[in-house]
Amino acid sequence: MNTSVIFHGIGALDFEELRINSVRIPEVLSRIKQAEKIWSDAGLPFFDFINFIGSENIRFYANIKFKSLAVAVVQVGLFDRYLKNNQDPHYLIGNKVGDSALMYLSGETTFPELVLSSKAALSMDEGFTIEPTQTLSSGVDVSQLTTYYFKDYKKEILLEGTNQGLSQSTLMRHLIDEHAVSKFINIGPGTSFDSLKLEFNLEDLCFMESVDCDPMLNWFWKHLNPLEFQQAQ
Repeated sequence: MNTSVIFHGIGALDFEELRINSVRIPEVLSRIKQAEKIWSDAGLPFFDFINFIGSENIRFYANIKFKSLAVAVVQVGLFDRYLKNNQDPHYLIGNKVGDSALMYLSGETTFPELVLSSKAALSMDEGFTIEPTQTLSSGVDVSQLTTYYFKDYKKEILLEGTNQGLSQSTLMRHLIDEHAVSKFINIGPGTSFDSLKLEFNLEDLCFMESVDCDPMLNWFWKHLNPLEFQQAQ
């Protein structure tokens, strides 16, 4: 069964409970601390990544630049955890612009570059404020989706394009038809697969959250209902 991992966009951690539980995962916490050290060593003004990620939604939404960077860092940590307990996926799907976990994991950039080239870091020259009046769409680049071949660490772009040309479902269709992919793992968590399941409902495909691939993370959804988060998407 060929597998593809999907890195959803900036809305992947839009629920406070999911962010708090994500930070409890050791690999995620390690990446956050690594990002904080990179930030500090670069001489940037102090910023508490852990406090920000675990903050209430109104504060987390307030600054799109830090939200975007935080999501990318957490996704890298979640992928680290996924690899600890699962085989390497054959393919990666995700956004290749802005703060992109995919671009780090595909070898296109380093982790320090991911942190220091972020709009959050670059905005330090302009002065840093968190304003609740900012819209959720401000400062977001036009998404560019791409698919990478990841098997045996051979990284090769298979298909890419802008969101006007190639949708996520188009990339998935390509992998299903041309590369026999039948399992898709979301590095989120909490992003709904419902619309994709409807689109591919007559096919024998598997859709899963990365945290559900790890028996040691069976506490993650405790007291939480994953359907509640999916329906709110």
